[in-house]
Amino acid sequence: MKRVLVPLAAVAAVLAPSGTAHAYPIADKALTANPLYSAGRLDITKCEEKRVRPGDAKLAKAYLYGVFDCLNKTWSAQLKKSGQTFRVPILKVVTKAPKRFCAHRWAKDTVSNYCEANRTILTVLTEEILEDPSDLWMYNLLASDYGQHVQNLTDIYAAYEDHSYRNKKELLEQNRRYELQSICFAGAFVRSTWDSLKRPTSDWPYVVKLFSDDWSAPDFGSRRSISYWANRGFSSGDPGSCNTWTASSKRVA
Repeated sequence: MKRVLVPLAAVAAVLAPSGTAHAYPIADKALTANPLYSAGRLDITKCEEKRVRPGDAKLAKAYLYGVFDCLNKTWSAQLKKSGQTFRVPILKVVTKAPKRFCAHRWAKDTVSNYCEANRTILTVLTEEILEDPSDLWMYNLLASDYGQHVQNLTDIYAAYEDHSYRNKKELLEQNRRYELQSICFAGAFVRSTWDSLKRPTSDWPYVVKLFSDDWSAPDFGSRRSISYWANRGFSSGDPGSCNTWTASSKRVA
């Protein structure tokens, strides 16, 4: 749980105009200078998508586990380059949302989540997802959740959780930096496997628009920010381009 740090001498400052920032710039090197950023581009890897068809949850599940294998291969190689320890997460794919996950009530309309405590990704194959499982939605969705697993393994998550904030504005901005980074990591992964997907170039901007429209929220990021970081990761193929912790507040709005 992220902690609130409000010294008595700073109580008045908490109520200062929104342009005043107290916990910035972020100085924690686990966030700003993580070894992951200097490991270079993700290796180009082959990730052949398995066949899917509308309404078929069994095929969709097999599809996701195929992408999961590619994610494990790609990120294990990257963490080896950065000198960090890799551990395979657990993936659970279900057709009915649980009542609780990771010690919390499962939020309505949530389709996927990552639990840092037990390194588990849980994805719900909703009717809406199964209506058109052939687009990049499931591919990028799993890659984004896996991006949080990468943040967990590289101590980015722990540093983010421990970083103090003095007001709601700072808390929301830190949340956005964390979420947008996982989206950027996903874009880098998609780029590293893009040639093997044999998809038209139009598929990427299409799925970015879907994500930016569906996920935009005060604690997640605006449509513009989601699009910016997804495309930044995809353009570079390099996790080093995903350092949201040193970006300007405008870039993580």
